[in-house]
Amino acid sequence: MTRFRKGEHASLKTEFKKGDVSWLKDRIMSEEHKRKLSEAHKGKSTWLKGLTKETDERVRKISESQKGKIITEETRRKISQNAETNPNYGFKGKNLSEEHKKKIGNANKGEKNGMYGKPLTKEHRRKMGNSLRGEKNSQWQGGISFEPYTTDFNEQFKRKIRDRDNYCCVVCNKQEEELGRKLDIHHVDYNKLNSFPQNCVSLCHSCHSKTCVNRAHWTIFFQSLLNERYDYQYTQDQKIILDFNGG
Repeated sequence: MTRFRKGEHASLKTEFKKGDVSWLKDRIMSEEHKRKLSEAHKGKSTWLKGLTKETDERVRKISESQKGKIITEETRRKISQNAETNPNYGFKGKNLSEEHKKKIGNANKGEKNGMYGKPLTKEHRRKMGNSLRGEKNSQWQGGISFEPYTTDFNEQFKRKIRDRDNYCCVVCNKQEEELGRKLDIHHVDYNKLNSFPQNCVSLCHSCHSKTCVNRAHWTIFFQSLLNERYDYQYTQDQKIILDFNGG
């Protein structure tokens, strides 16, 4: 095994061959030696300090070089297998004992859980709920959700919309039969008075709840979808162009 003496050049380390044991392995440093090493490095910057910009540029170049490359199914399988056997990959690949699971559960109970480490009381939850109601909510639209639907927004009309959309959610394509409940009928422009086929779509409950935020985005999205599917027409400012002859 090759050993280095004081004054020998670091390039001699290339003489190490696979299987050689590092000369530092199993070597016990004295406290005096450790102190001298510590003193020798005080005030010195690490080799990574100041390289943030260079590192970012390097990462960008690596990212650019990987664009367009196709990862084969075999490579994906190997990556997945390596991840599963890697003990440092989160908890994946680890079999937690029942005792370990119990300790984790106990560590998050009672005062150790909740906001800022405190359990939320019913009163606290009630106050939080009230603080987000009505005009205090960022999605408040002046109370239009409490306005009644028009008489033509009946079960017959809803069935017509569901039938037009093949009884599938127009966003996730889940079928009504698969969901086990009737699809919701959503007004594209959020105006309950405009119950026209050009302004209504079929949605599952999950997708319908997502439309409560970013309403402008969803309006444009659904109008584009309806235009593509059924050739319904809309103006550039998202107004409905009704064709009473076409239905």
